[in-house]
Amino acid sequence: MPWTTTHDPEEFLEAAGGFLRSRLVEHNLILTITDQLRRGGPLPAGQTLLGWWTGAAGHAGAFTRTPGFPLAVTPMPEQALDDLAGVLVPPLPGIGAGVAAARRFARRWQARTGAGARVGRRDRLYRLGVLAPPDPLPPGRARLAVGADRDLLHAWHEAFQQEITAAGEPDIRAVVADRLGYGGLVLWEAGGEPVAMAARSPVVAGISRVTAVYTPPPFRRHGYGAGVTAAVSRQAAEVGAAEVVLYTDADHPGPNVLYQSLGYRLAQERLVIAFT
Repeated sequence: MPWTTTHDPEEFLEAAGGFLRSRLVEHNLILTITDQLRRGGPLPAGQTLLGWWTGAAGHAGAFTRTPGFPLAVTPMPEQALDDLAGVLVPPLPGIGAGVAAARRFARRWQARTGAGARVGRRDRLYRLGVLAPPDPLPPGRARLAVGADRDLLHAWHEAFQQEITAAGEPDIRAVVADRLGYGGLVLWEAGGEPVAMAARSPVVAGISRVTAVYTPPPFRRHGYGAGVTAAVSRQAAEVGAAEVVLYTDADHPGPNVLYQSLGYRLAQERLVIAFT
């Protein structure tokens, strides 16, 4: 089989880095996962399996498998997906990928293992075109989160995770510490208190991903989410991101309308399929 696997992110990038950098937007998740592993971020060191597929024309597919989280895969040939279902060892929580790829892999995985499968989430991947901040801006201002905000950030990350009901259970404290360490958390303040937050990944190969956009219920419907998203998107560009991306739940129209109003454009429809 043409799949090669490793737990070593350096070996993975040495082999597949050029392929991953060839399509930054579609490969953003695996690029940022690998960056976390290299930096000693919150992912479990030595437990994430990395792999790349080599076809007749060279590298044409890659995946990351982190315990407790859905399999992440790049776009790849159908043969690579079929081979991958035979390489991985059960159990597998699920897969997150483009719609056709997710469904094809799920069929192969079910045929091999007898696992059940259900659609856990319908996602959209957006790419920032020209940033269009809200006009007028909501009351208040953006500022970089600091260590003194840590307790608030822990609570808001926990609430955000519960709302999105994403597969996997990240170490919230480790995630917050990592994001504070590289300056990747932005708060919106109004009336002297934080009212919304947003995060971004470090810039890797020229791309950064916006995530954890959260406004507590008492502060919603005031435009704070738009303000903080625009601020963190601008910050990502200022620290060197040529591409800025984010994921949304396709079944929640509000965020999809909001992000498009800020200049984000649809890049890919995705599915997260859970295996049972």
